[in-house]
Amino acid sequence: MKIIIPVLTSLAVLTGCSPPSDGNNGRQSERVPQNLCDISRDSLDEAVALGQGTVTYDLDGNATMLRSSWEMIPWDAKMGMAKMLAYVAACSKGSDPNAEFIYVRDSMSNKVLAKGFYSSFNEE
Repeated sequence: MKIIIPVLTSLAVLTGCSPPSDGNNGRQSERVPQNLCDISRDSLDEAVALGQGTVTYDLDGNATMLRSSWEMIPWDAKMGMAKMLAYVAACSKGSDPNAEFIYVRDSMSNKVLAKGFYSSFNEE
């Protein structure tokens, strides 16, 4: 489990990545650039591989992991994970990542550990 933490911590580096402004009064583009789609999916796939079945995600912005692992992850890495989930969901749907609602659930009990839009992601 402890090997997952460095991967998710590295996701925090990506929290500074945002879809580029479309030049329309500073609003963000509705589409995520393909390179961020690829980085997001690759990063989450790496966390899944290292989690050896204890970390999963889908294309709708949902993830599961062990509560004990979630509790050891620094907040900035949790936000990074939320952003990557939003990007992956938005990329799969062609939607705005700001409109994607994210859930992270305990893989054992299915209890919600955190939820929200990545800009207002909160732990339960």
